[in-house]
Amino acid sequence: MLVAMGSKRLIERILVPTDLSRDQYEFLDYAIALAGQLGAEALFFSVIDSPTMVRLIERHPSVKKGSKEGFQERLMADANLLLRRMVDRASSEGVAATGHAILSENPAEEIIREIAKRKADLVLVGVEGHPSVLRFFIGDSTEDLMERAPCPVLTYRSQQI
Repeated sequence: MLVAMGSKRLIERILVPTDLSRDQYEFLDYAIALAGQLGAEALFFSVIDSPTMVRLIERHPSVKKGSKEGFQERLMADANLLLRRMVDRASSEGVAATGHAILSENPAEEIIREIAKRKADLVLVGVEGHPSVLRFFIGDSTEDLMERAPCPVLTYRSQQI
Protein backbone atom coordinates (compact mmCIF):
# COMPACT_ATOMS: atom_id res chain seq x y z
CA MET A 1 0.00 0.00 0.00
CA LEU A 2 1.41 3.42 -0.97
CA VAL A 3 1.36 5.75 2.01
CA ALA A 4 3.33 8.95 2.48
CA MET A 5 4.99 9.12 5.86
CA GLY A 6 2.55 10.44 8.44
CA SER A 7 -0.39 10.88 6.08
CA LYS A 8 -3.25 9.14 4.34
CA ARG A 9 -2.89 6.74 1.42
CA LEU A 10 -1.62 8.40 -1.76
CA ILE A 11 -4.13 6.60 -3.95
CA GLU A 12 -7.60 6.12 -2.50
CA ARG A 13 -9.75 6.17 -5.65
CA ILE A 14 -8.86 4.78 -9.10
CA LEU A 15 -11.07 5.82 -11.99
CA VAL A 16 -11.29 2.96 -14.50
CA PRO A 17 -12.87 4.10 -17.78
CA THR A 18 -14.02 1.17 -19.89
CA ASP A 19 -15.61 0.74 -23.30
CA LEU A 20 -17.35 -2.43 -22.04
CA SER A 21 -15.85 -4.60 -24.77
CA ARG A 22 -15.34 -8.31 -24.23
CA ASP A 23 -11.59 -7.99 -24.81
CA GLN A 24 -11.10 -5.92 -21.64
CA TYR A 25 -11.27 -8.79 -19.14
CA GLU A 26 -7.48 -8.86 -18.66
CA PHE A 27 -7.46 -5.08 -18.13
CA LEU A 28 -10.32 -5.27 -15.62
CA ASP A 29 -8.55 -8.05 -13.71
CA TYR A 30 -5.51 -5.79 -13.52
CA ALA A 31 -7.62 -2.81 -12.36
CA ILE A 32 -9.17 -4.88 -9.58
CA ALA A 33 -5.80 -6.32 -8.53
CA LEU A 34 -4.18 -2.86 -8.50
CA ALA A 35 -7.01 -1.37 -6.45
CA GLY A 36 -6.76 -4.30 -4.04
CA GLN A 37 -3.01 -3.94 -3.60
CA LEU A 38 -3.31 -0.20 -3.01
CA GLY A 39 -6.35 -0.49 -0.76
CA ALA A 40 -8.13 1.84 -3.18
CA GLU A 41 -11.70 2.00 -4.44
CA ALA A 42 -12.24 1.11 -8.11
CA LEU A 43 -14.53 3.57 -9.90
CA PHE A 44 -15.69 1.88 -13.11
CA PHE A 45 -17.01 4.40 -15.63
CA SER A 46 -18.19 4.17 -19.21
CA VAL A 47 -18.96 6.97 -21.62
CA ILE A 48 -21.36 5.62 -24.21
CA ASP A 49 -20.24 7.39 -27.37
CA SER A 50 -20.66 6.32 -31.00
CA PRO A 51 -17.94 3.60 -31.07
CA THR A 52 -18.98 2.23 -27.69
CA MET A 53 -22.62 2.33 -28.73
CA VAL A 54 -21.81 0.26 -31.82
CA ARG A 55 -20.11 -2.42 -29.66
CA LEU A 56 -23.10 -2.59 -27.34
CA ILE A 57 -25.57 -2.59 -30.24
CA GLU A 58 -23.83 -5.64 -31.67
CA ARG A 59 -24.47 -7.61 -28.48
CA HIS A 60 -27.92 -6.27 -27.58
CA PRO A 61 -30.81 -8.76 -28.07
CA SER A 62 -33.33 -6.13 -29.21
CA VAL A 63 -31.29 -5.44 -32.35
CA LYS A 64 -31.96 -8.98 -33.53
CA LYS A 65 -35.68 -8.39 -33.16
CA GLY A 66 -35.45 -5.13 -35.08
CA SER A 67 -36.98 -3.14 -32.23
CA LYS A 68 -35.92 0.51 -32.08
CA GLU A 69 -38.43 1.74 -29.49
CA GLY A 70 -36.74 2.69 -26.23
CA PHE A 71 -33.41 1.44 -27.54
CA GLN A 72 -31.30 4.13 -25.86
CA GLU A 73 -32.81 3.28 -22.46
CA ARG A 74 -32.19 -0.44 -23.00
CA LEU A 75 -28.65 0.33 -24.13
CA MET A 76 -27.94 2.27 -20.94
CA ALA A 77 -29.53 -0.50 -18.86
CA ASP A 78 -27.25 -3.03 -20.58
CA ALA A 79 -24.18 -0.84 -19.95
CA ASN A 80 -25.09 -0.43 -16.29
CA LEU A 81 -25.65 -4.19 -15.97
CA LEU A 82 -22.15 -4.84 -17.32
CA LEU A 83 -20.74 -2.26 -14.92
CA ARG A 84 -22.68 -3.89 -12.05
CA ARG A 85 -20.97 -7.19 -12.91
CA MET A 86 -17.58 -5.44 -12.74
CA VAL A 87 -18.49 -4.01 -9.33
CA ASP A 88 -19.63 -7.44 -8.13
CA ARG A 89 -16.41 -9.02 -9.40
CA ALA A 90 -14.33 -6.41 -7.55
CA SER A 91 -16.41 -6.90 -4.40
CA SER A 92 -15.83 -10.66 -4.57
CA GLU A 93 -12.08 -9.86 -4.46
CA GLY A 94 -12.54 -7.60 -1.43
CA VAL A 95 -12.22 -4.36 -3.42
CA ALA A 96 -14.67 -1.51 -2.86
CA ALA A 97 -16.11 -0.46 -6.21
CA THR A 98 -18.81 1.55 -7.94
CA GLY A 99 -19.80 1.85 -11.56
CA HIS A 100 -22.00 3.89 -13.86
CA ALA A 101 -22.37 4.93 -17.48
CA ILE A 102 -23.38 8.14 -19.23
CA LEU A 103 -24.19 9.12 -22.81
CA SER A 104 -21.84 11.66 -24.40
CA GLU A 105 -19.91 12.25 -27.60
CA ASN A 106 -16.81 13.49 -25.76
CA PRO A 107 -15.28 10.69 -23.64
CA ALA A 108 -12.14 12.60 -22.62
CA GLU A 109 -14.14 15.59 -21.38
CA GLU A 110 -16.51 13.36 -19.42
CA ILE A 111 -13.63 11.45 -17.87
CA ILE A 112 -12.02 14.75 -16.81
CA ARG A 113 -15.34 15.74 -15.18
CA GLU A 114 -15.61 12.36 -13.48
CA ILE A 115 -12.08 12.68 -12.07
CA ALA A 116 -13.07 15.94 -10.38
CA LYS A 117 -16.52 14.74 -9.31
CA ARG A 118 -15.21 11.51 -7.76
CA LYS A 119 -11.91 13.02 -6.54
CA ALA A 120 -9.94 10.26 -8.28
CA ASP A 121 -6.25 10.01 -7.42
CA LEU A 122 -5.35 7.91 -10.46
CA VAL A 123 -6.90 7.02 -13.82
CA LEU A 124 -6.20 3.57 -15.25
CA VAL A 125 -6.75 3.33 -19.01
CA GLY A 126 -6.54 0.12 -21.03
CA VAL A 127 -4.81 0.36 -24.41
CA GLU A 128 -3.90 -2.24 -27.00
CA GLY A 129 -1.06 -2.56 -29.45
CA HIS A 130 2.66 -2.97 -29.84
CA PRO A 131 4.70 -0.25 -28.09
CA SER A 132 6.04 1.11 -31.40
CA VAL A 133 2.52 1.86 -32.61
CA LEU A 134 0.93 2.53 -29.23
CA ARG A 135 0.45 6.24 -29.94
CA PHE A 136 -1.61 5.38 -33.02
CA PHE A 137 -3.84 2.96 -31.11
CA ILE A 138 -4.47 4.89 -27.91
CA GLY A 139 -6.46 7.42 -29.89
CA ASP A 140 -7.23 11.07 -29.49
CA SER A 141 -9.39 10.59 -26.38
CA THR A 142 -6.68 8.86 -24.37
CA GLU A 143 -4.00 11.28 -25.54
CA ASP A 144 -6.26 14.24 -24.66
CA LEU A 145 -6.97 12.68 -21.27
CA MET A 146 -3.27 12.18 -20.55
CA GLU A 147 -2.57 15.83 -21.31
CA ARG A 148 -5.49 17.31 -19.35
CA ALA A 149 -6.09 15.04 -16.37
CA PRO A 150 -5.49 16.65 -12.96
CA CYS A 151 -4.09 13.36 -11.64
CA PRO A 152 -1.72 10.68 -12.98
CA VAL A 153 -2.97 8.53 -15.87
CA LEU A 154 -1.61 5.00 -15.97
CA THR A 155 -1.99 3.09 -19.23
CA TYR A 156 -2.24 -0.67 -19.22
CA ARG A 157 -1.25 -2.47 -22.40
CA SER A 158 -2.75 -5.91 -22.87
CA GLN A 159 -0.35 -8.84 -22.87
CA GLN A 160 -2.38 -10.36 -25.72
CA ILE A 161 -0.72 -8.84 -28.80
